[in-house]
Amino acid sequence: GIDTPENIAAGFPEDLFAVRTEKLYTATRILHTLPDVMSVHSFGQYLHVVTPKGLYNTGSIEQWLQNGGVEMAEVRVSAASIEDMFMYLLSEKDGGN
Repeated sequence: GIDTPENIAAGFPEDLFAVRTEKLYTATRILHTLPDVMSVHSFGQYLHVVTPKGLYNTGSIEQWLQNGGVEMAEVRVSAASIEDMFMYLLSEKDGGN
């Protein structure tokens, strides 16, 4: 079993959401205040938000953004990319910071 990039990404243990909004900066700030959020990274036009498995869904993430003042945001469940997996593994190694 060689670990292909696809296999590695498929092994991503948490939930990952892709958020698209005009207000990337504000959205990033708001998402950093989401309880138990694990990471927020920008990927081009999207923000990738990693949260513990089963804790949030697209609706609750959207609601959190709206409460913070970002009315127009598209939130969808995303498959983890290699970058996501890499960042995740790095943060695990650092003791989760």
